[in-house]
Amino acid sequence: MLLAGFTVLFNSLVHGRIFLQSPLQLKNLGRNVEVNDISYFIPGWPEVSFENYGELTSASSDSFMLPVTHVVASISAGQTFDLTSTLDRFGTADDVWSPAFGKTVFLSGTTSHSSICDSTVICMDGKPAMSNVTTLPPGPYFADVTPATVSFYRAYRAYLDDANAFYYGVLPMPKGDFQVFSPSSRWTDGRASIAVPSRLYYPSPSETKPLSGVRVAVKDIYNLKGLKTSMGNRAWFRFYPSADKTAPCIQYLIDLGAIIIGKTRTSQFANGEAPTADWVDNQDPFNARGDGYQDPSSSSAGAGSAQSNYDWVDMNIGSDTGGSMRAPGAVSGLYANRASQDIMNLEGVLTMSPEMDTPGFVARTAHEFATWGKAWYGRGNSTLKPYTSFPSRLMYPIDTLGINTTLVPSPGFFPVASVDAQALYDEFTAGLERFLGTTRTVFDFYTEYKITSGVNEYPLDHLGSVWSLMTTYEQYHSVLKPFFANYSAANGGDKPYVDPPVQENINYGANLTATDFANALTNKTIFQKWTEANLLTPMPDTDHCSSALFIHPIYPGTPNYRDNYPASSPKKAGIWFGWNQYGVSQLAGVPEVVVPVGQVNYTSRITGTTKFLPVAVSINAAAGCDLLLYNLVEQLAANGVIPKAVKTGGLTF
Repeated sequence: MLLAGFTVLFNSLVHGRIFLQSPLQLKNLGRNVEVNDISYFIPGWPEVSFENYGELTSASSDSFMLPVTHVVASISAGQTFDLTSTLDRFGTADDVWSPAFGKTVFLSGTTSHSSICDSTVICMDGKPAMSNVTTLPPGPYFADVTPATVSFYRAYRAYLDDANAFYYGVLPMPKGDFQVFSPSSRWTDGRASIAVPSRLYYPSPSETKPLSGVRVAVKDIYNLKGLKTSMGNRAWFRFYPSADKTAPCIQYLIDLGAIIIGKTRTSQFANGEAPTADWVDNQDPFNARGDGYQDPSSSSAGAGSAQSNYDWVDMNIGSDTGGSMRAPGAVSGLYANRASQDIMNLEGVLTMSPEMDTPGFVARTAHEFATWGKAWYGRGNSTLKPYTSFPSRLMYPIDTLGINTTLVPSPGFFPVASVDAQALYDEFTAGLERFLGTTRTVFDFYTEYKITSGVNEYPLDHLGSVWSLMTTYEQYHSVLKPFFANYSAANGGDKPYVDPPVQENINYGANLTATDFANALTNKTIFQKWTEANLLTPMPDTDHCSSALFIHPIYPGTPNYRDNYPASSPKKAGIWFGWNQYGVSQLAGVPEVVVPVGQVNYTSRITGTTKFLPVAVSINAAAGCDLLLYNLVEQLAANGVIPKAVKTGGLTF
């Protein structure tokens, strides 16, 4: 039988040989192994190879592979090197290293340690052929041994994605592109596995590499060189080729030291989708919190799911056009953000509405959130400046009775319906007042806007259609219309399938005119100018950047099960028109951070027992004051106003 993709000519009658019309192109994608019931992946290329001096032999085979550890003994002359404590430290610091790797150690360093060299501790000093090994980072490796050579391969631990957060794992390749990680495991249930490299390979974060060794997962609307981008749509994934360039904003993370480990699930084309009811092409990820069957929100559902389920991923990249990063972060009890508008290059990223698209991320500790946010957005961006002080004005919005237009899970402004959640908000607000040395300014947001905006309308009436109109019009014309045309031309007139909410948005956006869009943009601009003049005025030449801080509830811990088929599903409700607290930052272009402030209990109809869900609050500042907010989060945590960290799993704290 001939191998698919290869043409083979037989000349067996004359010479008994096989000739190929063209060279075979075989690519070694690596191999999967198990070490003491732990799954590992070995990439298809070695880090180094060197002459086998005979220290590694096997009675059963000339060629074999075994786990080893490279240890760099950087001690001064006359000191005693403690190998046992070093290996213990490796086991504490790293989830890839295990005691099996410590059975054979390659030791390098500036001082001879001949007293501990034996058949299991191989000292490389004085062996010129091993000199390239001494440049390797310390940590676990797989040694491929032949009688002539020894080759060291990096060790990747393979984790099963049982929360369905990822489409697939990825491996960085030596030339800057990426390879899909597609392992097999006897424990898999058909979901993806994600390969993570040893944390020991990477130096501590530094001024130039503040994200050194940070494991990062990326929402599958960002291009990674060599990989396809699905946008959450099967037809798109099949139709378009692999990306020839990594999105610059992701490349910037890599340049800062980040390690990309996978592509996470997104609702289709970053549109809002209800779990189960709307996710047709792919299954929605699982939210870790509470009973494990809560809505993970959208569109960066995979980012929130991965961050709340797995401690082996550090940072998750998503996007936010209308709450797509803030909402998954909030319901997952994470630190999340929406950046100021237009502070980062979004080439190679799916477009919804360029006037509102922003990159975002989630983290599990306040310190990491602040550090990574300042690094990703701040470095190389001269428009963002660090600030050492904070505004003394604290804006506390309240709802207008009968005007609150908010839909679940958004609670609107203060107070929220849950007494327990409001108590947590009160405690947070009081702590923020003490920290800032001020008292809150209570104001009726809806009425204030109607009176002072010059339009004599509540936000719902003036702004209720703006977001949906702009996103459906722009995404239809820039993304979906050409996709349908190109796909249909290549497939005999067939249309590609899209999920129900996307089809509803196509139907709506296709019937909008340029005048409709211009009118919506005008209303957005009115709100943006009102925000700058009345709520959050940029003050870049001061030490506090913004005239005020604006806080509001974003998730009060209200149960919202993933097996609901809500009335707001597209077939029943059509396009969503409304306005709530999410609209402040996305229409005004101001930054927002989401922070967890506690958790509240509920009786789960899934388990029949008491469970807990996180409660989250948002803080806004004026446009361009992103770094101010990151400093604020870090200092609030240090002063006990907000938690310093959250856990993975059902309990946030």
